[in-house]
Amino acid sequence: MTRTALRRTLLALLTLPALALTAGPAAAAELSVIDTRHDLRSLEMNEDDQQIRWVKAPEIKHGDIGRVLYNHSERRVAMRTRYVDLERGKQVQFATRFRDENSKKAYIQVRANASNPAGRSTLRDYRTDEKIECAVTHKIDYAKNTLVVSFPRTCIGDPRRLEFTTITAVRYSGKFLFDNAHTDRFGFGGMGWSKPVRQG
Repeated sequence: MTRTALRRTLLALLTLPALALTAGPAAAAELSVIDTRHDLRSLEMNEDDQQIRWVKAPEIKHGDIGRVLYNHSERRVAMRTRYVDLERGKQVQFATRFRDENSKKAYIQVRANASNPAGRSTLRDYRTDEKIECAVTHKIDYAKNTLVVSFPRTCIGDPRRLEFTTITAVRYSGKFLFDNAHTDRFGFGGMGWSKPVRQG
C-alpha cells in the first residue's frame, strides 16, 4: 500500500457513516476517551475467497492508542493522544474529524515517517478536502509516546461545540494497521462520534 493509498484508506474510514455516541450531557471544554489496548487491525486479503477482512494484531504496540484528550478552549482546539508505543522512524498517521453544532465538518492529520520523524500537520475541509490555511501546531514525543496537535478555533468558524472521531494508521512489519480511538472493534459499520465538547 503506497502513501497515497494509505491516505485514501484513512479518509475512506473517516467518511463512513457515524455511529452516534452522544448520549448524556455535553462535556465542558475537555473530554477524555480511553481506548482498549492491543486492538490494532490490519486490512488483509483472504487467499481462499479473495475477500478483504480486518485481522487483529494484538502483538503490535506501535500506533496503538491508549487515550485521547480533546480540549475545546476559548482560543484553540487541541488533541493529546497517548500511545502504548510510538517508535521513532516508523510510519504513523493520526487523523481526527470534527463536527460542529451545524454539522459542518473538518479534519486534521499529522503524518510522520523515517525521513520526517517530527511529522507534518494539515487541517482540511471535510467536504472539499481543501487545505485550510491555519496556524496548526503539533509535537510528537517518542520518549513519552504522545502526539499533540492544536489550532485556533477561528480556523473552523468559532464553533460552540464539537464532536470528534480519531483514528491512527501505521506501517509496521510490512503491514498497514489501523486503530479507532472510540472502540476496540473495527469494520465498515461506522466510526463513532464522541460526546459533544462545548467551548470552555
